[in-house]
Amino acid sequence: MSAPGGLRGVLEAAQARRAAGTAFALALVTDTEGSTYRKAGALALVAADGTRTGTISGGCLEPALEALCQDAIARGAPGVAVFDTRDDDDLLFGSGSGCRGRMRVLAWPLPGAGDALLDALLSAHAAGSPLEVSVGVDGATLGTLAFDGRARAGFLPVRVAPVRRLL
Repeated sequence: MSAPGGLRGVLEAAQARRAAGTAFALALVTDTEGSTYRKAGALALVAADGTRTGTISGGCLEPALEALCQDAIARGAPGVAVFDTRDDDDLLFGSGSGCRGRMRVLAWPLPGAGDALLDALLSAHAAGSPLEVSVGVDGATLGTLAFDGRARAGFLPVRVAPVRRLL
C-alpha cells in the first residue's frame, strides 16, 4: 500500500510514525548512473506494516525496496541494495524496466539507526535548506552519517533538496 510521497509526504509520515512509536525505515537514494526514475537524494518510507510513502522507481523496484526496508527493520541495522537495469538481459529476465540505469539505496530503521538522519532532514526542511550529508555505503561504515562536509573513503556525498515553496 502506498501513500502520497515527495519529501513533505515522507517527512510527515515519518513524524507521525515516530510519534506513534511504530517501526519504519527511511530509504535514501545515495547515487545513480544512467537513466533512473529518481536521482540521489530521493527518499521513501516503508513501515513495518507494509505502508509505503514515496517511491524510488515507476513501480518496478518498489517490491525490492520494501524487502530492503523490512530487512533493516527486522535486523535493527542499516541495509543497502544496488539495482542495476543496464544489462540487456534485464529487459527480458530482470525487472523489465528498460530504465538502463543503476541506483544504490540505503535503508535505516527507526527507531534506531535512522534517528539522526530523520532529525537532520526535519531541521533542514524547517529551515528551507538542503541537507548535505556524507553516507557510508559499505563495510563497517554502512549507514554511518557525517554532516561536516569532509571527504571520507567509503562515503558518498548526498544532497536532499528542500521542498519548493510556492509564493
